[in-house]
Amino acid sequence: DPGDPGDPGDPGDAGRTESLAPVWIVADGAHTADSAKAAFATLRETTLLFQSGDGGDAKKKEKNNASPALAVVIAMASDKNHVEVMRAVSKAEPAFVFCAETLVSGGTARAAPATALCDAFELAAEAAKTKTASALGGKKKNLSNSDAKTRVFVIPELERAMAEAVDAVRGRGGGVVCVTGSLNVVARAEAWANQSGGAAKSS
Repeated sequence: DPGDPGDPGDPGDAGRTESLAPVWIVADGAHTADSAKAAFATLRETTLLFQSGDGGDAKKKEKNNASPALAVVIAMASDKNHVEVMRAVSKAEPAFVFCAETLVSGGTARAAPATALCDAFELAAEAAKTKTASALGGKKKNLSNSDAKTRVFVIPELERAMAEAVDAVRGRGGGVVCVTGSLNVVARAEAWANQSGGAAKSS
């Protein structure tokens, strides 16, 4: 049922029921293993700050003993070590990972396919023994792991991936969307957030 908030094949459905849930968008140009580790260490502090904030949603989270949801939107160049970067992403234990694509040096020749990033995350997660479920283009695909810790989506269009990530996090009651993988995605995330009426924080 495409309207079922628990359906991992459609991350955005649940978000439409809690459209006012707060979502922070954090953009970071990390594209190496070391920079990704540093970015997600900072991100952990960000999510703790988010959880300790005041307001109705934060109090509701505290009452339900729930942590802010984390979604990662990632697009990278083809010549980077995707698996090592994805190890850092996997260790952050995101609820959602959206694999997208971005321009590199003004073109697409060096852009890593979103499917390649999905494969890299699954390799990294397998090494870390993290349960995952994958979807192509937001559609159901091999989603038998209903108890998966991280749900992975392949959505090549970066702006659509960001929109889906925001909806997915809202569906979990709010949290953080981290857009990362290259310097190009930082500029695109900021432009998209401004056009969408939100704000992206660069780290």
